[in-house]
Amino acid sequence: MSAKTLTWKRVINLALLSAFASSLSSCVTGQVIDVVPGSEDCETGCLAAAAGWPLAYIVDGHGLSPHGSADFIGMLLGLDRLDGSRAVLNWLLWFSMIAAMLAAFTPWRSRNR
Repeated sequence: MSAKTLTWKRVINLALLSAFASSLSSCVTGQVIDVVPGSEDCETGCLAAAAGWPLAYIVDGHGLSPHGSADFIGMLLGLDRLDGSRAVLNWLLWFSMIAAMLAAFTPWRSRNR
């Protein structure tokens, strides 16, 4: 197996691991200011339940889901909304955090062999 193949496999594994960590972070709930165009009560922005950490990327679906709840299952069922830009940023943050941890751990691990 070439070194290039090994590198691509590591990047793909890192991407999958960060996607898993990002989706698992949807268990952390919070609130965001949500703007819903065309809505009478939320056109200029209102507090909405959200999920995800460090960036909340799942937002309570205005008028669709039970008030005050946002979660991964609700997003899959179409009750809650996925904020695409925040989801990508959240994934990138997890990708860089895990990559930094692996980069810091690898030299230590090779020294102790």
